Amino acid sequence: MFTIEFLLVVLIFNGIISHFVGKLAEERRLGYTSGFLLSFLLSPVLGLLFTIASQVLTPEEISQKNSVSSTVVNDNNDAEPQTISGVLIAAAIVFMGILVGFYL
Repeated sequence: MFTIEFLLVVLIFNGIISHFVGKLAEERRLGYTSGFLLSFLLSPVLGLLFTIASQVLTPEEISQKNSVSSTVVNDNNDAEPQTISGVLIAAAIVFMGILVGFYL
């Protein structure tokens, strides 16, 4: 029914569209990573709806987000690396591997 080439083309186009949805989500409470993953794993239409429904950040919040984007401060005011994005990306890669394996 579906060839592997067709599946790869669909995944590439889905990734490109999801990237644009993620870029749109950068200036919102959702953020790039969440917007991209929602769009890529669910569908670009649902990812876009979640992004549009997310609250828009003020310019002060955007500058603050950009200045502390690589660290998270815990209760003791110690900076630790942000790992949740890495975990979400790893989960997406595993999910896509299972999906491709299922269609083979």
